[in-house]
Amino acid sequence: MRALFYSFAVLVLLTAPWMHERAAACGGFFCSSSPVDQSAERIIFAVNSDGSTDMIVQIAYQGDSKDFAWLLPLASVPDPNKLDTFPELAMTSLDTGTEPQFTRPPNCSGGGAVAGGGIPGGGFGGTGGGAAAAPDAGVSVYIRQTVGPYDVAVIGSDDAMATYQWLLDNGYRITSAMNEFVKLYTDEGMKFLALKLTDTADVSEVQPFRLRLPGDSPNIPLRLTSIAALPEMGILVWIFGDQRFEPAGEAQEVEIPKEDLRWDPRRFFGSGGPSGTNWYTLVARAADQAQGKAWVVEQAGSTRSLTSLISAQTLSLQDPRYEAQQALTQLTNGRPYMTRLYTRLSPEEMTYDPRFKRSTKGDVARSRELPFVPELCDQNYQNDDISPCDFNPCGALALCRNVKDDNGLAVASCACAPGLTARAVPASGAVITTTVSCIDERLSFLNAGDKGPSGDTLPDPCVGVDCGEHGKCVNMNMTATCECETGYVARPRQQQQAALTCVKPSISIPNSFYGLRMPERTLPTGREVHVVEVDRPSSSSSSSCSSATGVGSAGGAFATTVLALALGAFRRRRKRANTPSPRA
Repeated sequence: MRALFYSFAVLVLLTAPWMHERAAACGGFFCSSSPVDQSAERIIFAVNSDGSTDMIVQIAYQGDSKDFAWLLPLASVPDPNKLDTFPELAMTSLDTGTEPQFTRPPNCSGGGAVAGGGIPGGGFGGTGGGAAAAPDAGVSVYIRQTVGPYDVAVIGSDDAMATYQWLLDNGYRITSAMNEFVKLYTDEGMKFLALKLTDTADVSEVQPFRLRLPGDSPNIPLRLTSIAALPEMGILVWIFGDQRFEPAGEAQEVEIPKEDLRWDPRRFFGSGGPSGTNWYTLVARAADQAQGKAWVVEQAGSTRSLTSLISAQTLSLQDPRYEAQQALTQLTNGRPYMTRLYTRLSPEEMTYDPRFKRSTKGDVARSRELPFVPELCDQNYQNDDISPCDFNPCGALALCRNVKDDNGLAVASCACAPGLTARAVPASGAVITTTVSCIDERLSFLNAGDKGPSGDTLPDPCVGVDCGEHGKCVNMNMTATCECETGYVARPRQQQQAALTCVKPSISIPNSFYGLRMPERTLPTGREVHVVEVDRPSSSSSSSCSSATGVGSAGGAFATTVLALALGAFRRRRKRANTPSPRA
């Protein structure tokens, strides 16, 4: 058994999983002009000198109080005396205070900083804290107490059906499809931490949760998260301890080449953060090429400067920032080193449980200098000097094309390989434009006509949705997506933030692309998907694709052909470094 396991809670499938925002007093370290990625999942590991580790998990949720619930697999029963909440302002401030910083190259006109600027949702839907306790047949209840706004239970059983029934009997909505993922962990002897709100608590009181477990090797079982994760979802991990940490086992550390970085001069907020650059896209593509197993170390080094920033302000006990300041001070005390790791994954890539180990590698600076790109440094740049495909990863088995929207501006649009469908991901926080991602159609666990967790028949989210003449709507976990015909790409609709339409790109999609397939899954799927076989790609058709201009990405995660397409596209982009980007 590994020393420490952690999994993000399963998202509420019937409720919008967007972060609940709070108003808070601003100033100094605790108020940044840089918006955070609100759909990212965040966890802090604080490694203690006694061999234990504290986990602090952000819980982002928006919906009815009675529907809130949360479930996490654990290898061990946490210390019942160390269960607590953690200020959300502290978590958000830590994010903005340690995120990567980007600067224009010295010879770039304009100079200065460049930028544009969970766990989203929270668990199995429940009936609220007022549900009557049920018999614990076949289930051990190790902890049952109230912590802040939460009704907390830690349970364990070697029988997945007993766990499933306990959750139902105690007010947690759970479907049979979800139970298959619960079984993955009960078969491994895992326990579960279950949270829901008490009778008197309100959604506005939802905040990060803190617990302590034995062991000093952080682990993240991601498999449960894949039930309802957003496509290309950011996963952000901080590890505070006595030295640097790095990915271990299947997980691997990768670096983003400086020469691949680009930025959008229209998205300048002066903060120097990653929004407004293609950082998020490059991290997602690196993960795609490593079958979801790539992590980027965004920062690693002494906590001394962070401690100075936190303590720079003298705050009164009545100041709403005081609690956050004290929480972060406690976090850094006795832990002289911080490692910040980041990746972006789609549900189909969450097939393994990443873990982290102590590292002898050196520090990683927070600041990064952007490469010199003449057209982006020119103060008279034109909109079409920027390739939208640089800012939209599309997914592992996908190709990006720049397509004109109704206003004549180029937007990133995605072609999906067979068995995948396109989903629009609305702008949120630091991600300021709607993006498109191709997702595995097998991973829909709630479908129209199914019986929902409360016994009701689920409606069809595709009613009234128009994907255009060359597309059809496909339900994915009660979200409308668009499956486009061969040769067509999914383009965002400007007037509808979460809507797509299938259009013909000016640069065609090669036939070889449609010979790609998602790998067989060893994990549960929500439904069967039958893909019509097509002719396999020939070497000539593959090479014609890799030499075509305008290919934004084909993130070769699962097929050599896709990797070749991606590398060909990137090589061409690097050759264009001193010439204007291609017009869409």
